[in-house]
Amino acid sequence: MRKSAQNDDWGAAGAPRAWFRCFCCLLLCTGAAAVHAEEFEQHRVHEHGKVTLNVALDGPTLTVELDAPAINMVGFEHAPRTADEKAAAQRATQLVRSGRALLGFPPAADCRFQHTDFAEPHWETPEQSAAEAAGKDTAGEEHADYDATFTYKCGNPTALAWLEPWVLAKLLNVTELRINLATTTGQRSESVTSARQRVQLQ
Repeated sequence: MRKSAQNDDWGAAGAPRAWFRCFCCLLLCTGAAAVHAEEFEQHRVHEHGKVTLNVALDGPTLTVELDAPAINMVGFEHAPRTADEKAAAQRATQLVRSGRALLGFPPAADCRFQHTDFAEPHWETPEQSAAEAAGKDTAGEEHADYDATFTYKCGNPTALAWLEPWVLAKLLNVTELRINLATTTGQRSESVTSARQRVQLQ
C-alpha cells in the first residue's frame, strides 16, 4: 500500500484511516461521536519507532489494522539487497500474511483468524535512503511501511473483554505502540509498552 507523508488518512502517530473514522461514526452516530472521530484524524507522519493498531469490533467480526514502518518490521526501509535482508523481508511477509500469534484474546471469546489483506511495502529509493542517512528532511517523500488488515470471527463476542498486542514482541525498536479502539461502547486511543499488556475492549 503506497503511503504519502501528507495525504494518507491514517498515521502511525494515531490518526484513523477513513474506514476506521466512518466506522466510528456508524457505531456512534451523534454529534459528539463525529467530534471524537475528527480528534483522531491527523496528517500522515512517518516516524520510526511508532506503530499503530486500529481495532474495530462489529458484532462477531473483529478487524485489526497494523501500520508499522518497515524499519520496525525488518530493520531497514530500502529494497532488500543482501541475503539476510531478503530473508528478513520474507519472514515479515509470512508473519503478516499468517495473521496468527499476533494478538491474544480471552479463550472464552473463541476468536478465530479469517484472513489478511496485505500488500508488500513500496521500498525507499536509494536516493531517499541516502537522504535519511544524511539527516536530511524527507517529509513529503514516500516511505516504506507494512500495512495489513486482519479479520477475526468471534464465536462469543460478549466475552471479548480484552486483547493483548503480542505483535509488539515481534517488532524491532518500537518506542510507542498506539492502539485506537472502536466498539459499540465507544472509542478511545491508548499507548501500550508490553506485548502482554491487556487492553480493555469493554
